[in-house]
Amino acid sequence: MKEKFLRELADIQTGPFGSQLHKEDYVADGTPIVTVEHLGNKMFSEQNLPRVSNTDKNRLKKYVLKQGDIVFSRVGSVDRCSYVDQKHDGWMFSGRCLRVRPTSEIDSEYLYYYFCLEETKQFVRNIAVGATMPSINTKLLGEVVVTFPELEQQKRISGILSAIDSKIEVNQKINDNLEQQAAALFSSLYNRSNTEVRYTDLIQILGGGTPKTGETAYWNGNIAFFTPKDVGTPYTFITEKTITEEGLSHCNSRLYPVNTVFVTARGTVGKVGLSGV
Repeated sequence: MKEKFLRELADIQTGPFGSQLHKEDYVADGTPIVTVEHLGNKMFSEQNLPRVSNTDKNRLKKYVLKQGDIVFSRVGSVDRCSYVDQKHDGWMFSGRCLRVRPTSEIDSEYLYYYFCLEETKQFVRNIAVGATMPSINTKLLGEVVVTFPELEQQKRISGILSAIDSKIEVNQKINDNLEQQAAALFSSLYNRSNTEVRYTDLIQILGGGTPKTGETAYWNGNIAFFTPKDVGTPYTFITEKTITEEGLSHCNSRLYPVNTVFVTARGTVGKVGLSGV
């Protein structure tokens, strides 16, 4: 196995600054530009994508994505990233993101999956600066140490993991179809009801909170920490992140019981899930 800094294995580029691209430059029909909200599980979310004209795309061609690039969140959830596949080749990325373009020494999908490891994510979170809004830059991300085998072995590893991801995507489409059927059935039954009460007569609306991300004593405990990335279909049993009892005591969120309904309020707003634990 070899070890190198990411800066030795890839070109790292910050997205265009606000002075280079403004919201008023967005057009109805043009090249999509991904921002933090569009970073999903490997692939980009395609909801509410801003777009830029061909003129701006040519002007900002250094920010055009190529297949094999990896796009990171530069602010907020700095451990989030997505992989650029053939479908998204030629898209662009915003100033709130960083683009990593691997050299021929490392397989791009292997590198993506390396950044999906929890220990790698934790390292990125730890090197982020800013207590209120964590952020990273090209220099900080370049400090990540990447461990990798020979290229042929990298490709074997990424091929297996990619096949699993493809199966997950197919299953997700099946689940989405079943959810649509369930929603249609619920709607038909709901329309037969003639009883109406105030929404808040039946429920409590409560917010969440996050312990300080740089405090290691608060994280990696036995308490599930639900984020928008953890929305299940419909139940969530395992969350990507966990917190400790001390983290809970320093969090603005209470501990919620099984069958609590979670509604995402940032990023992809309005996704709904149920707590399974």
